[in-house]
Amino acid sequence: MVSTSALRSVAAVMIALAIPASAAPQPVSKRSTSELSLTAQLRLADTAIERYQLLPKDEDFVFNFTASEVPVATSQIFPALVGTGASFSIGELPACSMSFLHLHPRATELFALTSGRVLSEMVPEAGVLDSEGKQRVIRVELGPGMVTIYPAGSFHTQVNPDCEPANFAAAFNSDEFAVGLVAAETFSLSDDVIAATFGQSIAGEDIETVRNAIPTTMAIKVEECLKKCDADHSFNATTRDQERRGFSNASTFTTKLYLRIPRPNKFGYFIGFGSQVLRKTQDSAPCEKFHHPRIEGYIEEAEEDWWYNKLCDEELEVMDIRTLNGFVPAAAVWIEYCGKEIHDKGGYIDQEIPAWDKWTGPAGWSKEPWAFWKERFEWISTVTALDRQTRKIATKPVEQMTSIERGEDGII
Repeated sequence: MVSTSALRSVAAVMIALAIPASAAPQPVSKRSTSELSLTAQLRLADTAIERYQLLPKDEDFVFNFTASEVPVATSQIFPALVGTGASFSIGELPACSMSFLHLHPRATELFALTSGRVLSEMVPEAGVLDSEGKQRVIRVELGPGMVTIYPAGSFHTQVNPDCEPANFAAAFNSDEFAVGLVAAETFSLSDDVIAATFGQSIAGEDIETVRNAIPTTMAIKVEECLKKCDADHSFNATTRDQERRGFSNASTFTTKLYLRIPRPNKFGYFIGFGSQVLRKTQDSAPCEKFHHPRIEGYIEEAEEDWWYNKLCDEELEVMDIRTLNGFVPAAAVWIEYCGKEIHDKGGYIDQEIPAWDKWTGPAGWSKEPWAFWKERFEWISTVTALDRQTRKIATKPVEQMTSIERGEDGII
């Protein structure tokens, strides 16, 4: 048992340490930091007491995920985290979707599932081998209430193999954990470096080789999920809302990642993806057709009936006006965050124009498709067959595109 004198000594030490905190508040010394962000000022504070003085409101210690565009609480967004060595994130992995293969350079992640089911794969550091002497890959299946760990720097990805969204929460042991996209960062290197690293596995612009870099087992799971969930019609109200949110969230996530990449290393694929979202939204011609060249081509390509029916459904939905309820929010996100970049550089709009496209101009990029997209946004905002929210969303890109044309928008 601890002696009475020892307890008194401990109490005396605690009281002595508490005196500075209980004394009259001391003003923070003036620094030439008026132009610094609150996060920067907190990092420069000499003591925890100064940090508390820089956060005078009780509300400074609350982060509202529902009011944040990005559901990630880091010290840059939630300054109260400075000095805690912690950050937090919540999110939703849409049905039949797979997260980017990524890593966190400065933090270990605890990934917890609150609903749904997720298959996780994680690759530890070099030298961690399996029983056959190959690089070990840790594969786990998570359900509600289960947690897995991703050590700092480890490659990892998750896939939702079911027809319902999976909700998760993630905790990090750094207030600025950061994200590194493995594929994006790898292929941003020069061709010579990539060739030297991969040898003959990548020849020229062999996109199939790049696609094969996706973990095979996970890609199969996504395909199996899509096949299983195909019975749920895309225009079912619940499914449609989930798809809309998922597609819009994916575009928001991608655009924000793009904005965080240093200008000299901007990865063209992101803008290319955004351009394709815009083309899919604006160039498609919603109409009724009873014979379609693409569908007729599937008669020979698709050996099994279920695959043929799936391809037909996809083509017919492209021509259904209600498809725009899902695409318009995502297209609007790309204009909001990367509109100037697309306007100035055009992305990778160089593919052959499909037969059903409304755009009849030449392939490739010019300011003419931009003007056409703007007209289409204006048209979408008037289509009463679309959801009211879709029409409302379509009005915002028109204003932003006009601003960009005038040189008033400097997003990037």
